[in-house]
Amino acid sequence: MKREVAALPGPVRKPGYHLLLHGDGFAVQDCVCHLVRESPVSENRFKAHRVALLLGGAFHYESEFGPVLLGPGSMLLGRAGNSYRFRHIDDGGDRSVTFDFSDEFLEDARRSSAPGSRADFRAPSVPTSRRTVLATTLTRQALRLNDPEVWEETALLVAMTAIGAPSGAASPRRAANRTRRDNPGADIRRSDDDHRKVLRALRHMELNHEQDCSLRALADGTGMSVYGFLRLFKALTAQTPRQYLLAMRLRAAATRLIETPAKVLEIAYGAGFGDISHFNQIFSATFGVPPTQFRRQSGRPARTTLNRRRHTSGVLP
Repeated sequence: MKREVAALPGPVRKPGYHLLLHGDGFAVQDCVCHLVRESPVSENRFKAHRVALLLGGAFHYESEFGPVLLGPGSMLLGRAGNSYRFRHIDDGGDRSVTFDFSDEFLEDARRSSAPGSRADFRAPSVPTSRRTVLATTLTRQALRLNDPEVWEETALLVAMTAIGAPSGAASPRRAANRTRRDNPGADIRRSDDDHRKVLRALRHMELNHEQDCSLRALADGTGMSVYGFLRLFKALTAQTPRQYLLAMRLRAAATRLIETPAKVLEIAYGAGFGDISHFNQIFSATFGVPPTQFRRQSGRPARTTLNRRRHTSGVLP
């Protein structure tokens, strides 16, 4: 497995937080990070409810709901006033777009989301999966267009995605507790070497998702058995390599549909799908429309889906 670092997606900017828009009840920042494994641990408190959508790279994050290893397409969750910490276990940096929300904005998103959802966050993250693909794709497009109206639609979609996620599915701490119950003798502590093995696989899939990223190939790249790698990957990311890879391929295909005139067949094969009918089926199930219609809509969700009233209060501090 090559030890490469992907170029961080989006326009070239210096390291740091770059305010892109301070909207009505939300704010958007582009975070470019060049920190490496020797960098000190960063600790702070969230000033507002935050969802950070990771577009490239990886890092380790911990909130009151537990630790998690975040890779491209995952969504970091943070509640206003709560403390957090993050650190970098390998080199290569990362890039994310952060969305800070007011209580009123999140309540609007909750009403537009699934019935019974809560307008707060009770897990450290939403893992990379088909659930996060649309939000990731449109965030990349918004970063490229940098249009206020696109950002507002994207912010609402990101909030709805974060709120609609099952609260227990994204917490590695819960998975660790289950492991302890099922096997009381299991050692659930993970070393930095364990984290780097999974990070190596994450970065490999980020760069080579269209190639052979089978479980066997990924495990061989880390020097682990297939079972051991699968167990470690799921323990640190709260997902399976297959879920992660499928999300990466769907995002790559959706991005090419928006940004290029290439044929759907070419895009499907180029993203790593070996069967066009399977691609069409899973793409439609994920995005709600077939690839050709998605392209005609330029990837933007229907306005009826994202209707919300304009706020006159509840602006972020």
